[in-house]
Amino acid sequence: MRRIVLTILAVAAIFSVNVTAQNSITVRASVDSLAMFIGDQANVTFLVSQPAGAEVQMPLLSDTIASGLEIVDRSRMDTTVLEDGTLKVEQRYRVTAFDPVLILVPPYPFVYEGDTFYSDPLTLKVVDVPVDTTQRAIADIKGVYDPPFNWRLFFQIALYALLALAVAVAAYFIVRKYWHKDVKGSEAATEPVDPRLPHEIAMDELNALREEKLWQNNRVKEYYTRLTDIVRSYLGRRYGMDALESTSEELLAAVRMLKLPKEQADAEKRLKELLSLADLVKFAKYIPMETDHDICFSKAVQIVELTKEKPMDDPQKTSDDHAGEDDGTAKGV
Repeated sequence: MRRIVLTILAVAAIFSVNVTAQNSITVRASVDSLAMFIGDQANVTFLVSQPAGAEVQMPLLSDTIASGLEIVDRSRMDTTVLEDGTLKVEQRYRVTAFDPVLILVPPYPFVYEGDTFYSDPLTLKVVDVPVDTTQRAIADIKGVYDPPFNWRLFFQIALYALLALAVAVAAYFIVRKYWHKDVKGSEAATEPVDPRLPHEIAMDELNALREEKLWQNNRVKEYYTRLTDIVRSYLGRRYGMDALESTSEELLAAVRMLKLPKEQADAEKRLKELLSLADLVKFAKYIPMETDHDICFSKAVQIVELTKEKPMDDPQKTSDDHAGEDDGTAKGV
């Protein structure tokens, strides 16, 4: 009998502890405003009072608390210990809404050792922002606004662009000038000096070209290229001009500036005819007649023969002749 009484007392004690624990857990929900304008924000707070060491499972809210009530931010759980050892756990949600409507926040479950405790239901009124139509009339949507043209920025960009262009052009001409000088100087230093006269070199090269029989082997373009290069090289050596790097028009202009004597005037005409036909062959894929090949070769020979250095061009010999004339005159006297 004694054992039965003790068992009944133990069960009653356990039951009383559970009831006490259940009674010591309270859940409250509150909102800091009963109404708010569209787009404004409010705070919804859940407050749980529980004994120390109790583990209460709180609801997990991520995006919305209720339909139309969106969560903007969520605070960390704030725990406070009271004097009697009770814990207060607070969780705050910052919410907003964009539709004018009355929103009902339902009760949320909080679970402790298999028992469920519910928060209080809440209501929140969302209203439109009042518009004073007497002060501001409702107007249509404005069109696209074009900002004013920034002339200062335009002139700055234009100035920088011109400066960059000027620097680029100056750098190009400087590099081109000194680079060509270096190349020509190195070529002149490495190439051996040919002791022959310019017309002798040209005639040897023309004879060698004839022996190769290029146009007879359907190498017409190569034939005219070699033929004009020989004439250009000859004029460059003869008059000290940059004939190989010049266009046909530039070369003819340079020869024209030499103001050749009358007995050499036909050389300019022959040169113009030769370069004109050769340019047609090289750049326009013109196919000349077979007789034109020999005619152009003859013109190249005539250019060399008409402009070659003659004995009278030798200053030493000319001075000797003048000295002999002076001697004869003196003797006659």
